[in-house]
Amino acid sequence: VVPFLVPGDWSGSTIPLTPSTAAFFQSIAALRPGSPVLVAFDYDPSTQGEMDPQARAVLSHLMQRGARIAAVSLLPAGPAQAQLAFAGTSTAQGYRYGDDYINLGYLAGDEAALATLGQGITDAFPQDFGERLPTNGRPVLQGIRGVRDFALVVVLGSDERTVLAWLTQVQARFGVRMAAGVSAASAAQMQPYLQSGQLAGLLTGLPGAAEYELLMNRPGPAVRMLDAQSLAHAVIVVFVLLGNVGALVWGLRRKAAVPTVAG
Repeated sequence: VVPFLVPGDWSGSTIPLTPSTAAFFQSIAALRPGSPVLVAFDYDPSTQGEMDPQARAVLSHLMQRGARIAAVSLLPAGPAQAQLAFAGTSTAQGYRYGDDYINLGYLAGDEAALATLGQGITDAFPQDFGERLPTNGRPVLQGIRGVRDFALVVVLGSDERTVLAWLTQVQARFGVRMAAGVSAASAAQMQPYLQSGQLAGLLTGLPGAAEYELLMNRPGPAVRMLDAQSLAHAVIVVFVLLGNVGALVWGLRRKAAVPTVAG
């Protein structure tokens, strides 16, 4: 709990920056003000601790760039996760719901449903999730007919299968620029798509979120959580060493206390 209670640079200056995180950052930094961005919140409360810091950092950067943000999800619990992430960032950035960002909600049907995004966003989502109002005519969706009209698609998925669905059904078919944030367990499966250029950037777990906060010069919850995790690992190592030393000393004392039997 020390990093949460005592402010300071515990590990911020020593966290290494990975090229995949830098590429993700640049893909958003290159956006022009007003560019439409589709963000998929494909994670649920079971992975919120790892994925939510990524979402908040990415949303903050998108809002700094003045992007128009539309959120969707292939998971039933995803829209609620999007609401929580927006609640922590939209007010600070002065973003207005319906004008600057919108939560479109849950898209049922997995891979087959993603094809409908190419035909029309308002067809796939007649009403939004946040206000339950018609999506047609909303300022945030002005000029957007299908998924190919978005300047960037960001997929925040805790399961690699969800990210693969977006890659095969959206990126490959419509040629949109795509970046992804995944859990640490899914990072290895995503590397080939990053190397092939299908992914413009990749955030990996809590370290990726911490790196992103540092790139924005705004150390936040991810950095503090990573500090706490690192210190917890150090404490575990110290106690393992102390336990082994104690066991060795106890064994030597026990051996010395055994009386020698004369032959």
